[in-house]
Amino acid sequence: MKRCLKYALFFFFFYSSVPAAFSQVPQNILQFSPNPKGFIQTWLVRGPFLKKGTADDTTDFLLPEGGSRRVYSFRSIEKVVSNSIQKNNPKIWQLFLSSDYKINFRDIFSPNQNTVAYAATWIRSPKKQRVLLKFGSDDGIVIWVNGKQIASVPEYRGLKVDDNVASVTLKKGLNFMLVRVFQGVGGWEFCVRLTRPNGIPFTNVDIRVPGHLSSQRILSLKAKAISTRTLLIRQNNQLVWKITVTSHSTIPMGPSALPVRVTIETESNHVLDTVFNGRLPVNREKHLTRTIDPAKLLVSKIKHRGKNLPETRDAILFLHTQIFSPMKKLLKEQRTPIYYY
Repeated sequence: MKRCLKYALFFFFFYSSVPAAFSQVPQNILQFSPNPKGFIQTWLVRGPFLKKGTADDTTDFLLPEGGSRRVYSFRSIEKVVSNSIQKNNPKIWQLFLSSDYKINFRDIFSPNQNTVAYAATWIRSPKKQRVLLKFGSDDGIVIWVNGKQIASVPEYRGLKVDDNVASVTLKKGLNFMLVRVFQGVGGWEFCVRLTRPNGIPFTNVDIRVPGHLSSQRILSLKAKAISTRTLLIRQNNQLVWKITVTSHSTIPMGPSALPVRVTIETESNHVLDTVFNGRLPVNREKHLTRTIDPAKLLVSKIKHRGKNLPETRDAILFLHTQIFSPMKKLLKEQRTPIYYY
């Protein structure tokens, strides 16, 4: 009875109001942690700002409201767009919670060539302490902490994890971090993580941002963090599929697992095999791998049914991934061709 009451209370609070889970902080402040590797995934983002040329790689587009050295407080940002992304409105700050270690501005903003974008977050440290800030970017990046510029890499380059390192002293309490990334063409992204001097990921801080997250957005982010991949490999002198279902979400909100169903189907949606059907943990990295011989799979299904399946002849097979909410509502669906028979 106690267990049933516990689950009933969880779903009531989760589906009615996510911020209720953060009663220890003001209602309009969301609290997170760096992921297990120290990456910061929660930011307010702003952009895109259009560049007229390479001279704008160093232009301070926030100058009208105090400039990049301004230390924003939660109250100084009057409005945060939280539950949808406006792709082309550089006048507002928008809440972006990444399901990955990196922040990909190409997925957020449009246009996304010859542009600039900003990202801001607040790090709450329990004491004054020194940490290493490790980062990478595509293209150039500038980082300020508490109004002081601690890094500047004005290069056109691809993203590499831990490409650069800066030593930062966090004060006790809130520390404001602002990141600026300029873009030429191609990729447009960055990643930032905190480690101790010995390289161990630093997670003994809180990441705080103003805003509000609906339960639907959290579930959608959880679903987005689950992916499937098929690789054709040679094993024992035959070609087989290596199918991997991966969860890489580290969002510390919402359910810790979601129902997932992965099947192999023909063009006419005939299910040949079920790769996975169960609850997949989404609060930590998880890999489920299964190896399948496509030829034996097709032959066994045809013989089992005692007749030929016309859609398995000269047809493309598909890997069908379905991810559901705890209440069995479809959150994400993907059907990918994987083999030509």
